[in-house]
Amino acid sequence: MKGQNNMNLQSNKREDLEPEPKDIIMIFDSPVNFISDEGLMQTMFLANKMNNLLKKANQNIIVKSYSVNLLEKKAADAKLIYLTPICGYSQTDIELKFPQTPVIVISKKDYGILNAEKLIAESTSLLTT
Repeated sequence: MKGQNNMNLQSNKREDLEPEPKDIIMIFDSPVNFISDEGLMQTMFLANKMNNLLKKANQNIIVKSYSVNLLEKKAADAKLIYLTPICGYSQTDIELKFPQTPVIVISKKDYGILNAEKLIAESTSLLTT
């Protein structure tokens, strides 16, 4: 009964939901991962680290990672596109397809050490200009 009473006290208000992100940053990675369309494990770790830092800073930005195979479907929603070092060769082509969206190749060093702080500083300065 106690649990049922507590359930009845719960309201249907959804105040706990986070607001829709105003900006979406996308990281595109090599399509060699057969398990997931979210890119390689390193890229998923980087996106998670960036999201955690953005959340702590109360930034209304979300970072998503995808395989470069999904670029045509997903990139139109991005305010900023990051490419992993292995996908850097396609920067010019992507800039031509999405001329309004900045396209940046993550350096091997920043990608290797998951330098989310630097990428966030870079991206927030680009998104606020």
